[in-house]
Amino acid sequence: GKGSAIARAQVPQEADAASHAVYVYALEAPGRSHGVCCAVVGGRVWIGCSSGRLMSFDASDCGNVRSFTAHTGSIRCILLVGEQVWTAGGDGYTRVWDQDCTFVKEWRSYKKKECAIVSAMIHVKVNSKQLVWTAFDDRSTICVWKASTFQVAHLVSGPSSSDGEHIASMCALHGRVWVSCGPRICVYGADMCVQAEWHAHTSPIRALCRRKKEMYSCDERGVILGWVIEDEEVVRKHEMSIHQRAVDCLCSTPRGLWSGST
Repeated sequence: GKGSAIARAQVPQEADAASHAVYVYALEAPGRSHGVCCAVVGGRVWIGCSSGRLMSFDASDCGNVRSFTAHTGSIRCILLVGEQVWTAGGDGYTRVWDQDCTFVKEWRSYKKKECAIVSAMIHVKVNSKQLVWTAFDDRSTICVWKASTFQVAHLVSGPSSSDGEHIASMCALHGRVWVSCGPRICVYGADMCVQAEWHAHTSPIRALCRRKKEMYSCDERGVILGWVIEDEEVVRKHEMSIHQRAVDCLCSTPRGLWSGST
């Protein structure tokens, strides 16, 4: 139906695995809301919904559910920074929460006096520096912030696009930052320059997620792909079609890969 579900899928050992273990849990009543983004924080899975609600499950059995309104617009991103959780919403606010869901602080970003809506956000450690990469709906520039001071440390040119697509997701893996824009993926090195760029999917990518040494991407057609870098070359390792509709979010737990679909 039109409701939302979260699926926990066992990652296949072989690329051509025919079956996967899948568990589906309804988030809200059909037509009301759906999961947009998710993250693992302290043994719990946090899910941001299109209604602005923030939900938290025990990752082992989906019990001990916590749910509350975090934003007045759809939650775009959930990010663990140190011991706190950051969320970015369609209302233009970035909010910080303790792991027990207690509100800490909030702020808005502005570009040319207009509120800038965050489309993707990741936390990257470079030596002793704690950095937060933030992309906006206009897709032109990625802002790299110092997490401790909230000051902009670098401005990075985003992926080029002729179709007006914006950056939908970013994820760090082994010192590199993976960025999705439309059906394409760009990989940035430690120097913040593009190392690789390719047409990864046949439809726009919704989310990226790392699991061990691999990166997973999901798209609007419900396809999940697994990637790895071998000898500086990007190689596709897995392909899964678990959902019948768009996969909006992915996250990795010790028990498997979680995916959220409308």
